[in-house]
Amino acid sequence: MTALEAARQLGVHKNSVMRLLRQGRFPNAVKVGGVWNIPDADVKACAKQLTARGYGKEGRANIAARLQDAAAKLQNKAARVQAELDKLKGQG
Repeated sequence: MTALEAARQLGVHKNSVMRLLRQGRFPNAVKVGGVWNIPDADVKACAKQLTARGYGKEGRANIAARLQDAAAKLQNKAARVQAELDKLKGQG
């Protein structure tokens, strides 16, 4: 697949794919007539790495889910703290 196709599949900008090519993240990619040909297997392997680091569509979804979970935990903690404060105000 081309760099643009890989970018669409990974959910990143084409320039990001070009940077990843320069970094050697697609070890089996070849340039033919000025166009990169990136094997599907290389793109899939890179997708796993990017997802684990929070990049791409799936990575952003994972981060969003973790943030929502953290926000819910903070809201629960805030409610417990508020209840404790109200309890202490009632005693004083």
